[in-house]
Amino acid sequence: MAETRVRLKENVAGLLCYLLGWVTGVTFLIIEPKNRFVRFQALQSIVVFGILTVILVAVGLLVQTGYLFGVVFGLFIVFWFWLMLSAYLGTWYRLPVIGSLVDRWLAQP
Repeated sequence: MAETRVRLKENVAGLLCYLLGWVTGVTFLIIEPKNRFVRFQALQSIVVFGILTVILVAVGLLVQTGYLFGVVFGLFIVFWFWLMLSAYLGTWYRLPVIGSLVDRWLAQP
């Protein structure tokens, strides 16, 4: 495993990209200009958690009961842990559509 600019192993930095959702994704995208693994995880975090934030807000505004919000939030938590674990294990887990989109963004100069 390679080290990053902030002297973390890339798998730890990849995990941290997901820790606070899109906020840490943006942070690592800014502070890590070269490590492709970390930049991939950061961009994927930004896209995924940006979309999930919008969905959670919409569900919270549209639903009178908290049950559906609770179900969506529970799925969100499981998904979040899965992404962090995958990054920590050093796997390039590419989400359908989003992973391909992120790969194309990273390939651009």
